[in-house]
Amino acid sequence: MDGFFLVCKEIGGEAPAEIQVIPHGFHKTPKGDFICDKESAALVLREFESQVNDMVADYEHQTLSGAEAPAAGWIKGLVDKGADGIWAKIEWTERAVTYIKNKEYRYVSPVFLVRKTDKRVVKLINVALTNQPNIDGMVPIVNKGSFEALSNKKEVTMKRLFTLLGLAEDASEDTAIAAVNKLKTPPQVVANKAVLDALGLKDGAGESEVVGTVMAMKQGHTQAQELTAKITALEERNKKRDAEELVALACSPQAWG
Repeated sequence: MDGFFLVCKEIGGEAPAEIQVIPHGFHKTPKGDFICDKESAALVLREFESQVNDMVADYEHQTLSGAEAPAAGWIKGLVDKGADGIWAKIEWTERAVTYIKNKEYRYVSPVFLVRKTDKRVVKLINVALTNQPNIDGMVPIVNKGSFEALSNKKEVTMKRLFTLLGLAEDASEDTAIAAVNKLKTPPQVVANKAVLDALGLKDGAGESEVVGTVMAMKQGHTQAQELTAKITALEERNKKRDAEELVALACSPQAWG
């Protein structure tokens, strides 16, 4: 059976339109350890989207007790924000907004299921306003304004990086990482089969073999050119000598009687 978790987050003096409900990464808590990663976020969002009704945010987890449980707000959607965790888009009731502005409620406490086999969060149950956090010292929630500014800056930076890598603006992080790793790895030159056959090399011959063979052929070609030049010069000298001998013979005295 999956584990049942209560996690608390502090909220500020305003009622944010978005709240972080599950932090990203591995966390050790007095209630047990849990992990929220890419796989976990996908499971949580899939479970949420399969529900027709809005998810309730109540007071002090009253929904779990079965007692009268007026809503403090309604969760309209979940968003996976990667390293910033899973966030909820929430519509607070007027009474909840008043409580939060007056700091009469300071914490938000999500309830979720954790899979025992690997400690991954698999389902968000609901969220509650509370003043009795079960986990002390959690990072205060980022308000909507500052988070959006940070997200926008990060998005612009990532788009510029994708452009430099020659990727589409909507490329995934895995695609970007693969592109960076490719740049870090020196290219391996491997000739095609026709070239290898012409060079007398076996399939799969490496760069050093191809370069070595070409250089040897180049050196042999140079030597052949030099030898051809020497032979040509020698033939020219021989032709000149033979011509001179014929001239000399033609001009020498002859006996007529």
